[in-house]
Amino acid sequence: MLVKYFVAAGSRCAGTNASPATGLDTLITIRGYEWTIIRIFFVLLFSKNQPDLMPTLLPPVPPRPITARAAENGLWLSIYISVLALSMGISASFAPAAIVLWGGSIGLPFFVYRLLRRSSQATGGALSFPELWAEGIASFFLGTLIPALLVYVLLRFVAPGFIAGIFADAIILFQQQGTPEAEAWAESLSNLVSQHNIPSAADVSAQLISFNIIAGTAISLLVSIVVKARSLRAKGRASTGKQQ
Repeated sequence: MLVKYFVAAGSRCAGTNASPATGLDTLITIRGYEWTIIRIFFVLLFSKNQPDLMPTLLPPVPPRPITARAAENGLWLSIYISVLALSMGISASFAPAAIVLWGGSIGLPFFVYRLLRRSSQATGGALSFPELWAEGIASFFLGTLIPALLVYVLLRFVAPGFIAGIFADAIILFQQQGTPEAEAWAESLSNLVSQHNIPSAADVSAQLISFNIIAGTAISLLVSIVVKARSLRAKGRASTGKQQ
C-alpha cells in the first residue's frame, strides 16, 4: 500500500508536468487529516518494531464526567465515614471503639489518595490539579450524605436519648472535679439541658455534613497536589526511559 501511495503521488506530479522532487515536496506538505492518516499508517506499518509510538499519535482516553467519578468515590467514602461515625458513638460506652475512630481518621487521607490516584491513572495522568481537587470536594460532599442520614435515623428513632445522656455524663464528670471552672461548666450544661437547648438529631447531621465538607476540602487539596506531582514525575521517568 505504501508503494501504491508513492506511485499515485508520482502520477499526479506527471499529470501536472512537475518534477519528481516537486511531487515529493507536495507529498511532504500535505496538511490536515490526510497527514494524520499517513502518520497513523506508518505507525501501524512498523508497530511490531516500535510499539511505543502509538500512544503519542492517538488521542488520550477522555476522562469520565466528574459527577460519575465523584459518585463512585462518594460511595466508598460514605462507607468509610459511616464506620467512623458509628465508632464515635459506640466509644461513649465502649472505649476500645475509639481506636477505630482514631485509626480511621489518620488513614482517611491515604484512602482519599487511593481514590484520586485511581482516577488519575485511568486517564494516563491527564487530569489537572483543579480537576482532581474538584473531584475530591465533590466526593466528600456526596460521601457525607449517607452517613448524615444514618446518624439522623439512629439519633431520632433508635437512640433518641443518646445526646441527652452525653450531656448528663459530662455534667457529672465536671461536678466530680470540684474546681470552680468545672462547676461553671457543669452549671452551663445543666442550663442547656433544662432549657432544652441541646442539639437535635438534625443539628448533629447538619454539623457532620459541614465538618466533612470543610475537612474534605483541605484533605483533597493536599492529596491532589501529591497525586499530580507523582503523575508528572511518572511521565518524566517514562519520557527519559524512551529517550534512552
